[in-house]
Amino acid sequence: MSRLMCIRNYDFLHFGKRSGIYLISLYLFTKLLYVVNVVMQFVILNAFLGPQYTFWGAGILADIWNGKEWNESGHFPRVTMCDFNVRVLGNIHRWTVQCVLMINMFNEKVYIFLWWWFVLVGVLSVLSLLYYLIALTIATCQREFVSRYLRCMGAISEQWNVRDERHLNDFIKKFLRPDGVFLLRLIQTNGGDLLVGEIVTALFNRYRARAEDKLSTLAVTESPDSSSSWHRRQ
Repeated sequence: MSRLMCIRNYDFLHFGKRSGIYLISLYLFTKLLYVVNVVMQFVILNAFLGPQYTFWGAGILADIWNGKEWNESGHFPRVTMCDFNVRVLGNIHRWTVQCVLMINMFNEKVYIFLWWWFVLVGVLSVLSLLYYLIALTIATCQREFVSRYLRCMGAISEQWNVRDERHLNDFIKKFLRPDGVFLLRLIQTNGGDLLVGEIVTALFNRYRARAEDKLSTLAVTESPDSSSSWHRRQ
């Protein structure tokens, strides 16, 4: 018996599909990879475009805000020297003149947009990772999410009693577990609140009925009448 209790206490160390944290671990790991991906792209782009600036896009906007002309603040060459040959009376003359590279003005605007786009995507990815990390791992958030739908569907009363609270805690910790709450959140995102409310209510009613049957069976088994009748049989 003590060995079984010890195994149950350390069951969370066994990572697998039945551990209850398998899906959320994969999901949070994917979110973390998104953050690492956008951060690496941002660092590479910033190092390639603006070695003299710590943050290239912010430095460009700061130069423009301080009154520098666009041709002074740019990091793509706009004017260069071009060599071309001109044939005059059978003779070839080489001329060196200034050329304007219009394409670089367009390229710089595109890269400024990409720089700020990576900043936006990185911030949103970090916020999304933190949100799901809190929502999927904090027990209070899981309880509030499930109990809100149960109250709206009338499965539990607004005034708590000891039995409903015990059933709700066991329903979340032992039956749904973090993976189940995560799946309900996905259903909410894709199917809406009404569908999630119906699913949560059906699961909770089934779990509560099964738990009460077990309690009644245990009570009958441990009652004095049953024990005395058992002794009479003996």
